[in-house]
Amino acid sequence: MTNKINIPRIMIAAPASGSGKTLFTCALLQYCISIEKQVHAFKCGPDYIDPMFHQKILGIPSRNLDAFLAGSDHIQQQFIRTAKTGDLAVLEGVMGLFDGMGGTTEEASCYQIATLTDTPIILVMRTKGMGGPTLLATIKGYLDHDPMKRIKGIILNQTSKSYYQMVKVYLEKETGVPVLGYMPEDELFQIESRHLGLQMPGEISNFKRKFQVIGEAVSKTVDMDQIVQIAKNTAPLVEDNNYTGVNISSGPRIGIARDEAFCFYYEDNIELLRQMGAELVYFSPLHDKKLPENLQGIILGGGYPEIYAKELQENAEMRRAIYSALADGLPSIAECGGFLYLQSMLWGTDGELYEMAGVLPGTGKKQEKLVRFGYVTIESNVDSFLEKGEKIRGHEFHYYDCEENGTDCLADKPVTGRSWNCIYAGENHWWGFPHLYFPSNPQFVKRFLSEGKKTGTLYGVGVGPGDPELITLKALHCIQNADLIILPALQKETCTAYKIVEQIYPDIRKKNCICLDFPMIRDEEKLHRAHDENYHTIKQLLEKYEKIAFLVLGDPSIYATYSYMRQRLQKDGSRSKTISGVPSFCAAASALGVSLVDQKEQLHILPGDCEVGANIQGTRVYMKSGKELEIIKEKLRRESQKKKLNIYGVSNCGMPEEKLVNSLKDIDPKSSYFTLLIVKEYAD
Repeated sequence: MTNKINIPRIMIAAPASGSGKTLFTCALLQYCISIEKQVHAFKCGPDYIDPMFHQKILGIPSRNLDAFLAGSDHIQQQFIRTAKTGDLAVLEGVMGLFDGMGGTTEEASCYQIATLTDTPIILVMRTKGMGGPTLLATIKGYLDHDPMKRIKGIILNQTSKSYYQMVKVYLEKETGVPVLGYMPEDELFQIESRHLGLQMPGEISNFKRKFQVIGEAVSKTVDMDQIVQIAKNTAPLVEDNNYTGVNISSGPRIGIARDEAFCFYYEDNIELLRQMGAELVYFSPLHDKKLPENLQGIILGGGYPEIYAKELQENAEMRRAIYSALADGLPSIAECGGFLYLQSMLWGTDGELYEMAGVLPGTGKKQEKLVRFGYVTIESNVDSFLEKGEKIRGHEFHYYDCEENGTDCLADKPVTGRSWNCIYAGENHWWGFPHLYFPSNPQFVKRFLSEGKKTGTLYGVGVGPGDPELITLKALHCIQNADLIILPALQKETCTAYKIVEQIYPDIRKKNCICLDFPMIRDEEKLHRAHDENYHTIKQLLEKYEKIAFLVLGDPSIYATYSYMRQRLQKDGSRSKTISGVPSFCAAASALGVSLVDQKEQLHILPGDCEVGANIQGTRVYMKSGKELEIIKEKLRRESQKKKLNIYGVSNCGMPEEKLVNSLKDIDPKSSYFTLLIVKEYAD
């Protein structure tokens, strides 16, 4: 369903950056407030700072319109959705009027945005050092390159009153385009800049009063009423009422870093988070001593941490809080400045080196020029908030760089095709330099929020077989801190994994443990029913407990029962992790006094029924039990007739009945439990 809607609108553009677009846009916004117009402001392109000026004046967010990030098909509806609620829409251009991606195309230029939104253009011309004929030639060049005749007026900047009066009639006669006024060269109209653009609004003293004065001054030298009239003389736009965002009923509580050091956020990103149900809570890494309560996710946006590096270091409580939260697996996104904050160290703009959060081991350091500047399409190499092979669009704009920027994604420039590795990504984090535009792939946000919504994590913890005293500290720590321990058995007394842990950690007897039966049967229907019941039980437990340890005998990543549960939980958005426990073959080798790898020899861990075992060079470790043990032994007997082998074994590995052997014949054919065979070939 569609309907036509009238939206008065105007774009302020220029031949290049530094021409005075932002200053005049702010003056126009201030004038509209003075005549009680409800105004919405927009910024063409990916810039963060200019929208802050708009918001500071209007008191409501300004939005970016970017044909690359959002896609040209969505720009008009994105614009209509916001602009229709006001009396006037003011769009500020980016760079030069026709400058798009790669410096050689008009794609993603502000002229393309004007075309997509059918918006008239006012051209701001910086005239300092330029005579009338040269100014005319420049303007004519723009008019010749404007086939749709969108340029409806011209403003002269850094111009004296006398020069303006002299060239106004001349330019209008030669071009047919009205010259609507001028801005004089005056200290009042100066805004300081730094390495990423203009000084931020919060750093300008008496900001509101300053721009009230600017607005009043410009309204005396520019025909603002005529600009408003041009904005009104625009054709209706067609609104598509079927154009909607992505919604979910409720979402997690997300903390967003927002202060002087972290302030670069696209309003469309914030809106999408809210649309998907997130409760957004702002905090300051500069000023707050702790994170907000009950966070289920955290976003560290871009900004200027290098300017405030000393203050960020001094706020050690917040640095420790963020380190601990991310180390505990709190879902997180860090972009550009936020990524620098996660490093171990950061060089400040004062030339001193400061400590940061220490989540990553690198150091942020300023480079001589912009690093990897421009639009990027980012493709994930791993399953994270993006599935492997999925893409999202973004933009890089930074002078700082780190030794390592991650390798979990590939960034690709849309025009040149240049690509590079970037991003540290995993199931609960996304950290890197690119600024992302969330609406270009809403699934990214959905998965991030799904990570935050989860009430518990299932940890598959490997605990053997092998020497219990060789259990990894990570596995032991997980068991000690678990709120609940699941034992895949009918009862504790028959759970081998439980008995192994009990030898090294007797306090497991005091832990909250439950048994779930995972029957070893061939009847697929009964097996599926049993697994399905256990899956639903675990889902309910995850609603109640934050950390659940699922004890696994051996390697959790290949243990069928846990792998099955993990896959189902991941599909429905539940969180699960694999924790390495006892490397059983190392434990066996240690007990046997056998060196697993000599010099540059390769180590191969194989299933017992591996057909290529005899053709593999190096040390082989077979892990098998039950009926197939005799099959392995027979294979090795035949192989030992052709070559010299040393064969070591451990039967009933990790059990009280454990037996170490130095030959095949000593391995008990009735061994009831796990058997390890270490095979080494030697020369005559």
